[in-house]
Amino acid sequence: MQTGGERRVTLEGEYDLLRQAEVAEIFGSLPALKQLDLDFSAVTYVDSTFLGELARLHNRLPGCRISLTGANPNLKKIFDVVGFGQIFAIKTSESE
Repeated sequence: MQTGGERRVTLEGEYDLLRQAEVAEIFGSLPALKQLDLDFSAVTYVDSTFLGELARLHNRLPGCRISLTGANPNLKKIFDVVGFGQIFAIKTSESE
């Protein structure tokens, strides 16, 4: 969904080295936005390759507020450990 500088991208499954090109293509195709919501509700696993792509996305879209929404407790813990709470808005549900 996209409206006036806002977009929501729904991710699903496991994201590891085997899906790096797919993630790079998805993130690389995003235009300059004011708000981006990445929906992790259906994501079960991420590795450092995916975390690197998220960091590149943050650097590529300066000024864009990026939210990581719906992460399960394991993903949220990973995001917290790597300090992503300092550069992304991490929400466990859409109502936050």
